[in-house]
Amino acid sequence: MLQKNIIRDAAGACLLLTGCLIAGLLLNEMRPGALPWIYSPLGARLHQVTEELSPSTINSLALDEGIDRDEMQKISIDHGALVIDARPEKQYRSGHIPSAVSLPRDDFDQRYQVLQPVLQSHLDQRIIVYCSNFHCPDSQIVAAELLKRGCQHVRLFRGGWDDWQTAGLPEEKE
Repeated sequence: MLQKNIIRDAAGACLLLTGCLIAGLLLNEMRPGALPWIYSPLGARLHQVTEELSPSTINSLALDEGIDRDEMQKISIDHGALVIDARPEKQYRSGHIPSAVSLPRDDFDQRYQVLQPVLQSHLDQRIIVYCSNFHCPDSQIVAAELLKRGCQHVRLFRGGWDDWQTAGLPEEKE
């Protein structure tokens, strides 16, 4: 009797786990930006994005020295370019460079669709992309995607949000 209960309970647990696994996989496939089956480190994802670009696009991004904090401050004041924050939405809401728009690397495709009219109107104008700091690759990934989609004058503010905040420059919050 005890053995039958153990077998029945084990079979029930297996069915429950199988059902949860199937439900999780289906939900993942239905969501925008589904999680990949196999994890790719951030460096590999950056490499994959740049591999898909043409050599001239890669060179223009690779040779771009970026802009420094002083130039970024001038751009922010005179609205001399479209400024894009590549950090996650939560970080953007807690503080960003004035007039910057959020285009997070993690949610790029969905946010790109929302911002497409703005981005299309800036295809031949300067676009400045930044993320957290000099070591953060998010701005490079977003910049590479923008170049791939036809934006021509993409530059990086490599110091990013940390550099901006350290200097005590103005910020906006959502």
